[in-house]
Formats: sequence, C-alpha cells, structure tokens
Amino acid sequence: MLQIKVAQEPHCESPADFSSSKLALGFTSSSHARSMRLIARIALLALVCLPGFANAAEVVTLTDATFEHHTQAATGQTSGVWLVRFKSETCGHCAKMDPEWTRLAEEMDNAVIVADIDGPNNPITTDRFNVRGFPTVLLFRDRKVFQYGGERTADAMAEFATATYADDPTRARDVPPELTPVQRVFSETTKSLALLIIDWYDAADRWMATARKDFAGVAAGFRKGGVSGAWERSVAAFERSPRMWGGSMIALGVIGVSFAMALALITAPAKKKSKEE
Repeated sequence: MLQIKVAQEPHCESPADFSSSKLALGFTSSSHARSMRLIARIALLALVCLPGFANAAEVVTLTDATFEHHTQAATGQTSGVWLVRFKSETCGHCAKMDPEWTRLAEEMDNAVIVADIDGPNNPITTDRFNVRGFPTVLLFRDRKVFQYGGERTADAMAEFATATYADDPTRARDVPPELTPVQRVFSETTKSLALLIIDWYDAADRWMATARKDFAGVAAGFRKGGVSGAWERSVAAFERSPRMWGGSMIALGVIGVSFAMALALITAPAKKKSKEE
C-alpha cells in the first residue's frame, strides 16, 4: 500500500507556537516602550537639574539676607556679573520697565545675572548703596559697581552690562562694605518709621475723603430741614463710621484741652515780687 507523507514546512508554526511568539513579541515591545519612556524622563530630569537651566531665563530675587551671599559684591564678585535693579511695588516706572527687564534676563542667559531687590522692604542693602530713587540699576563687575543711567530697554541695558559700562570712569566706584550692626538697626528703624508715616498718611487720606462726603451730606440736610436735618445727617454719618468720628471727637477734645491749658499759662498774670525781694 502506498503511503504518502506530507512533510510540514519548518517555518510553519502550530497555533500554539504562533500565539506564544506573538505574546513574546508583545512583551518585548511593551518593555521597550517602557524603557524608552523611562530614559526620556531621566533625560528631562537631568536637564532640569543642570546648574542654571531652571533659572536661565528668570530674574533672580534678592533680599537683605541673600544679597551679599549671592552677589559676593564685597568679596571679589566670584559668583559672576550681576545687574541688579532696586525697585518698589508702588513705582510706576518700575512696572513699565518689567517686560524689558524680563527680556534682558532671557537674552543674557546668565552671562550677566539679572536680579531684582525690593528697595523699601530691604532697607539695609538700599542704604548700603545709597539708593534714593526707583528704579536704580547697578552693575557689579570687575570688583566695582557701576550705575546705569541710559534708556530702560533690554538692548541698551545689555550693551551697558557687556561693553559700555567702562566708557565713563566717573560711573565706577568701589563696592561699599556691609553695614555695621548699628547701621543695620538704624536702617530697620527708619524703614519702620517711614512705613508708619505712610500708613498714617493713607489713613488720613481715607478719613478726609469720608469727612468731605459726610460734611456735604450734613450741609445738604441743613439746607433741606434746617438744624434737625443737619442733626439727622450727622447721626447717620456717625453710625456709618463710629470709630472714625469717635476717634476724631476724642482727638478734638484732647487738642481743645491742651490749647486751653496753654492759653491759661500764657495769659496768667505774672507773680509780683515782694518788697523784700
């Protein structure tokens, strides 16, 4: 009897073998994808952690506590070239300058470190460099300090910080030493006093605005209803602002008593000398 055997091709796989191959391939592809994602994350983390990468395009914020540590202004300026702007939160010129200042930091890319310091809230550093107005821009390089006085544009300030700062020798001066403990206390005290005066000025300004409004209401009440109308408006004003008007009455009372006592002392007759004297 003739038997015919069909030989199976060596490359053909049984269904079980084919499924196993696909499964192995799937695991390999999945592992490869996970490995690539892990490598990408590690690379990104390494870039972020590189010195200067995270803040390469940012403006550094300095304070009294960090200024000398970061800039090393009085100890050789080994931390780099610094362009520092003394500013105030209430300064309109500073706010107008902000976009150019940010662009300058991006363009310098830490070749010149661009920084800000809030002058009124950091009086020690402000007094140390004799800053009397905002914004004031100082360049720290070549172990000197140079004051900028040109246009407040990124291009002009970049040119000054990298090239033209030494064109005018009169702008260069020695870096002043750090303040002594006594000078620091004086700076902090004058700052507190200045802030107190500003707060009192703001309070007085608000008081005057309220007083003008209330006095106008009392006058209108008097025109319409005479004394009773004025009285009603006065009571209403006191109820709206009892602390303000109560404090005002106490202050007027103290002033009145003090004036009466001073007047009594001035007008009192002088004591006549006795004959024996």
